Amino acid sequence: MKLALVTCRDLPEPDVDEAMLMAECRDAGFDTELAAWDDPDVDWSRFDVALIRSTWDYYLAPESFREWVEATARVTRLLNPAPVVLGNLDKTYLQAWDDKGIPIVPTVFFEVGSVPNLESAKLALAGFSDGFVIKPTVSAGSWETYRFFDSEVGAACLLESVAHRPTMLQPYLPEVERGGEISCVCLGGRFSHAVVKAPRFNDEHEAVVLGEADAAALDLVHRVLAELDSSILYARVDLMRHQNQWVLSELELVEPSLFLTQNPAACTEFVRCLKSILAHS
Repeated sequence: MKLALVTCRDLPEPDVDEAMLMAECRDAGFDTELAAWDDPDVDWSRFDVALIRSTWDYYLAPESFREWVEATARVTRLLNPAPVVLGNLDKTYLQAWDDKGIPIVPTVFFEVGSVPNLESAKLALAGFSDGFVIKPTVSAGSWETYRFFDSEVGAACLLESVAHRPTMLQPYLPEVERGGEISCVCLGGRFSHAVVKAPRFNDEHEAVVLGEADAAALDLVHRVLAELDSSILYARVDLMRHQNQWVLSELELVEPSLFLTQNPAACTEFVRCLKSILAHS
């Protein structure tokens, strides 16, 4: 079976996790190669499966990426599936989880141009005593993500962001500085492992270590997984502590880092889940 690990042209060489996964896939019998989603010369129909892994620049051209997802899904098997990917590109999906009764980080969403002046922007920031975070609703990593404690400066940043793109506003949760943010990697609909992440802003380096998810965190992860389709190969459920409980900060279903380096056994489990999904399709 011919398998594409989908990357982007800005990553000419696989990172450590991707190299591990490529080797594991080849050992499992897959004819595996890297292919960039934004390479117009790739014939996606050559592959039996296109496995999205490091398309980390999609947020810079979201419409082009949407078109690629739809076109690729017409000629090969895409994982995660196209409807899942398309529904997860914009972080306004958090509202749907809130509607389902899943606690989320308190979030205010702004459409382009929806904050008309500085005073109304400052009003939107009212009540965030520990600071606030401003970021685009379509983003990856820490791109255009800023933390502020000064409402005057923050309001100006909010106006600048909303003038160009849909934007989300969240309170800064100081618990993240004390291990109160974890990423729970899930494979084949089951929890695999968790890492503790240090907060970062505006493209700072991400620092992660293998961690543990307590019973309350796992309960929330399982509630999220119960709502997902069985065709989803991988998911990363990012949680933060807020008001003495875990809340959902992001659900990554497109191209999340799975932190295989921190837990190499998960690489083998990933391929086992991949084979299981393909066998039952």
